Amino acid sequence: LGDFHARHPAVQVHLREAEGEDQLLAVARGEVDLVACRQPVAVPGQWVFEPLMPDQFVVVVRPGHPLLRRSTVGWKALGREIWLLAPAETAARRQFDEVAARLDQPPRTHPLVSRSIPATLDTLQREPVLALLPLSFVRRAVAAGQLAVLPLPEPMPMNALGLLRPEPLVLPAAQAL
Repeated sequence: LGDFHARHPAVQVHLREAEGEDQLLAVARGEVDLVACRQPVAVPGQWVFEPLMPDQFVVVVRPGHPLLRRSTVGWKALGREIWLLAPAETAARRQFDEVAARLDQPPRTHPLVSRSIPATLDTLQREPVLALLPLSFVRRAVAAGQLAVLPLPEPMPMNALGLLRPEPLVLPAAQAL
C-alpha cells in the first residue's frame, strides 16, 4: 500500500480485516470494491478471483531451535514437540489437525490460541514451541531472522492469495489499486 499511495496520493483506501464468510457478506452487501483474500471455494456472481501469490503451510520455530540442525524433520519427531495452535476455524488449524490425527499420540499444545499476529510471533520467539502457519503470515519474521522454517520432507500447499473483484472492474481507484 505504501507504493500505491506514493503513486496515487489522492486515493483513500479503507482497509478492513474480515474472515471467510464476513468477506463474502461484505461483497453481497456492496460494502467493498476489492477483497484481498485466499482463493475462495465459491466466487459470488459478477465477481472473479485473481491469484497474485502462491502460499504454503510451514512449520516455524525460534532461531536456534534444536530441530533446525536436521536436514529434514519428519512428523514423528514433530509430534514430540509443543505446538502453538491457530484457532479452530482457520486453515492452519485444520491442516494441523489433519496431520496430528496421523500421529501415534496427540501432540502437546501451548495454552495460547490466538489470531493475534503480535502475540503469536512473540510466543514463537520467546518459547521453544512450533507452529504450523501460512508462509505469508510469517514471511517477514523469517526474512528478519526472528523465526526459522523447519525443513519438512514435503511441501504443504494451500490456496493462493489474490484479489476478489467485480467483473468488470469499473471504479478508477479500484482499477489503479
